[in-house]
Amino acid sequence: MTARGAHLTVAAVVMTLLLALVGVSCDNTARRLDYRVTCRLDTTLANKDSVTLLMLDENYQQLRRLMTVGDSAGTFIMQGQIDGPHAAILWLDNDSTVPFYFVLEPGVTSMTLGAEHWNIDGSPLSQAYQKLVTQTHAIERERMGLWQQYLTHAADSSLSADEKQKLVQRDVMMHDSLQRVLVRAMNRDDAVSVIMRERFVELLDTIHQRQLK
Repeated sequence: MTARGAHLTVAAVVMTLLLALVGVSCDNTARRLDYRVTCRLDTTLANKDSVTLLMLDENYQQLRRLMTVGDSAGTFIMQGQIDGPHAAILWLDNDSTVPFYFVLEPGVTSMTLGAEHWNIDGSPLSQAYQKLVTQTHAIERERMGLWQQYLTHAADSSLSADEKQKLVQRDVMMHDSLQRVLVRAMNRDDAVSVIMRERFVELLDTIHQRQLK
């Protein structure tokens, strides 16, 4: 190959790469979709004046602040564009100590937040996450009830050896059930799994941590 031929070949490769990069950029722009999140606060949070929307960067494990909006007739409205579902967090009055996790998805999402509960419509992934959280908390509450029962009877010596064994066995079963639920949720490979890992990974024992993908 002549020097001129080699030069033309290199130039052609460079041009091909540039066109590919331009094409990727155009494709990424085309894939960005509108989202609109409407958030209402119930009476337990009625004193809050602003809501901050943040997105959890799955690649760098960092929070990216998207916007802060003020109250408008009892409603906080956030809208913009995203390239797909992402793990997201709401801070009320910029308070990071009580985060509200959900999945930010293209389309319209409506939610009502309270101090002890939240409801969400229009986000299938957020609803899947909410079911997992409810299931996790239910198992944790049952385990706490078992240990409270154990401590109560142990204090007055009314717990027989057989009853003690049954309580311990039941607790072991509930522990294993919780571990399986969490591992499945954290291995979903979507925005729900990102939030579950962020919130509940410390509940996994060493054996089940090794099962994470």
